[in-house]
Amino acid sequence: MGSYVTSKRNGRKRVLVIFIDGCRPDALLSANAPALKGLALQGGAFSFHVDCGPIALSAPSWATIVTGTPASQHLLDTNDVSGIYRDEAGALLIKPFKACICPSSTVPGKELCALYRRGIQERAVHFPPSIFSRLAMSGKRSALIMQGWNAVGVMCGGSADFHREKLENGHFQTWFFPSNDDLEEATKVTRNQICQPDGPDLVTIFTALVDIVGHANGFGLDVPEYIKAIEIADGSVAQLLGALNLELDDWLVAVTTDHGGTPAYLPAYLRDSVLACGCLQAGSSQAKYRAVHGNTQLRQDTQTFQIFAHARSLQAGEILPAPDPLDFAPTVLQQLVDEDTLMQAAFPGKVKGFHAESGSDMVPPPPQQWASRTRKNER
Repeated sequence: MGSYVTSKRNGRKRVLVIFIDGCRPDALLSANAPALKGLALQGGAFSFHVDCGPIALSAPSWATIVTGTPASQHLLDTNDVSGIYRDEAGALLIKPFKACICPSSTVPGKELCALYRRGIQERAVHFPPSIFSRLAMSGKRSALIMQGWNAVGVMCGGSADFHREKLENGHFQTWFFPSNDDLEEATKVTRNQICQPDGPDLVTIFTALVDIVGHANGFGLDVPEYIKAIEIADGSVAQLLGALNLELDDWLVAVTTDHGGTPAYLPAYLRDSVLACGCLQAGSSQAKYRAVHGNTQLRQDTQTFQIFAHARSLQAGEILPAPDPLDFAPTVLQQLVDEDTLMQAAFPGKVKGFHAESGSDMVPPPPQQWASRTRKNER
């Protein structure tokens, strides 16, 4: 695993982003996942205490991560992405969302709706540009390979009907592999994009395997199927890390997830409070699953993680204070665009995990003399 954090960084800057849907950080740490844990703990900048925000659902969380904007700005507050579309001029818009769709004010969980519904938009509004769109504006190229769920591609301007697309005037390519059995194929395509000498500046793989297995069996440290799914995802990550030419290019590897989840034995009143809220079921109902997520009162649902590894100026260690999902986009983009471009994006988040000169507010390590005094005091 030591090779994961060594690089001469002589070539061009590139980024590998790994999106693992529904991966609880505590389950990741308990799993046999040497690739992911090696990225974090052997020279990476990391936090396993990231709060997903007010909406513990996939589409709203991923929208925040890939656009760097809060739900109050991107307006995607359910798993229904059908309202995102391009107009005749090619602009990406989101249609007005409906008012609260819960049956009555007496339903259990109705109080959750205040978190998910923000009124009715009178007209369609522009959907914020994704990291892929922003890179295309700067002449950079991106690839997004998705397994199991293609909503991330839709919110980045893609179509729900195509398995492969070229977008942003050819600067952004997407692939979609719908089956759980397709993770190996998705990994092969991602490896190919990494290994191309003139490959994309940003290569991103998204896998829904862990989330799908979690819904079927439970999200928990004591759920062997869920832990095994994390280990399978880790095997895919290991293949991708092995494909990085760290002697040639200056790679940033960035990994995150969107939400957690609870075991299938979640108390009935908590499960019912999630299922009774129609707003939490829009786009994709969880009623058919053994295990659910979406209750922002449960840390098991809301706690996520961020890992950054390899890049120049990266400051190894735990990121303090813990980053926000809003910080992910600017942290990724700072590797590939100049400071003026990053400033013009006016992200509400900050670059995290890098030394202060890179725009991070990460707490620096204690001076060497402090460590020396501590060792003397321990004698």
